[in-house]
Amino acid sequence: MIQLWIAMASFSSALIISPGPGNALLAANGASFGYRRTLPFLFGFDTANLVLSLIYGFGLVNIFERYPSSYQVFKIAGVLYIFYLAYKFFTASTSSSSEAQKAEPMGYRDGFFVVMLNPKIHAMFPLIYSQFLDPNGSLTAQVFILTAIFVVLCLICHSIWIAGGDLIFRRFQSAGQQRAQNIFFGVMVAAVGVYIFLT
Repeated sequence: MIQLWIAMASFSSALIISPGPGNALLAANGASFGYRRTLPFLFGFDTANLVLSLIYGFGLVNIFERYPSSYQVFKIAGVLYIFYLAYKFFTASTSSSSEAQKAEPMGYRDGFFVVMLNPKIHAMFPLIYSQFLDPNGSLTAQVFILTAIFVVLCLICHSIWIAGGDLIFRRFQSAGQQRAQNIFFGVMVAAVGVYIFLT
């Protein structure tokens, strides 16, 4: 059983830390507001991971298997929300310098909905649970243990993205540099939305 959990941790780490719309937003917020001010977004982000892990572990996978079209609904909703977030970056890039100084980082609710509407996450959990649940063990105990492992890995990997954004972009302080940075992240997030829509 321990070996199975270690394998799950290695597998999940690669999936969690890979580029995606959520990680791009974590880096963008870290770059714009620093690690500490991005914590509410991070906590919302990984609260949603906790909730989804438990929901999938206890049965939502069966719904997607019985009604495949429901996955497409999640996918489209997620793409629309990603485009909305890209729009927020673009509008921030056209703000005056005084407005930019008043800008606020994305909060707990934003982080929660980014994950809930992220198709990458909804593809990840069925894969994890189909590969790493032991049918001979207690399902309830395994779901809680796998969820705990997953959420701890999320907090570590997502913190790396925030810190990386903060470290790389912290020197871009002028109004023009801030606008360029917001445009860059807006294009990146929008591109992810287009990619998800087309796949």
